[in-house]
Amino acid sequence: MFLYGNYTSQWFANYYLQNLDHFIKEKLKAPYYIRYMDDMLVFHRNKKELRKIKIQIEEFLKSEHLKLKENWQLFKVDSRPIDFIRL
Repeated sequence: MFLYGNYTSQWFANYYLQNLDHFIKEKLKAPYYIRYMDDMLVFHRNKKELRKIKIQIEEFLKSEHLKLKENWQLFKVDSRPIDFIRL
């Protein structure tokens, strides 16, 4: 397996986003959450709940002087494959 980028990039992603990880899992109680570097997936059966979670994530990130990428998506995973962490 090949890893691209500097080790410091991985370290900074974990350093800056570890509080977000705890927030999503412990406060928002997201049932399924995956993050690699600055890419993340949040799964939920209810689309309205996902929208609420997104808004709360944006508010949390704003307090950390961060923001979501512009290319975020909301879709059913049974209707298309998940495009995540392509090399």
